[in-house]
Amino acid sequence: MNQDATPAPKPVIYTDSELQMARDVIKDCAFVSDETREYYCPPIALWIHYCNKYCKGNVEVTDSRLADYFGWLVDSGVAESMRQDNEHIQLVLFTELRGVWCYWRIQNEGITTNKDPRKSHVFLTKWNSIIQRYPYKRQPRHNQAIYSPASSL
Repeated sequence: MNQDATPAPKPVIYTDSELQMARDVIKDCAFVSDETREYYCPPIALWIHYCNKYCKGNVEVTDSRLADYFGWLVDSGVAESMRQDNEHIQLVLFTELRGVWCYWRIQNEGITTNKDPRKSHVFLTKWNSIIQRYPYKRQPRHNQAIYSPASSL
């Protein structure tokens, strides 16, 4: 590698104003504890950033938008840029999912009997395709044999 080459910059994930919007959304939420409010702010800010950029600012959490969002996280390299040390990409995605689901609950005023976008066919299809692309080492890929023919002898 050429020593003069500068590494590619990491993508800008969200702005300070988007993070402040997330803090404002979550600050008076009764079902989120004071200890976990800051945990949920970055994922909500990233959702707001995505919606501002690709959904004309409509931040409503829907099943198709959630599926598109997770596709964008992976395909754009944002999820990869968020990884820390040896953290698996699935953990990054689970953290983001928890934050967006919290935002969905806020949008629905804590009523969890409304249709959960995480359980929709549209979202689950996208989620499963991503998880298959990035399995944990202990998980075989679905198109590879779990046991080799020699191990069955």
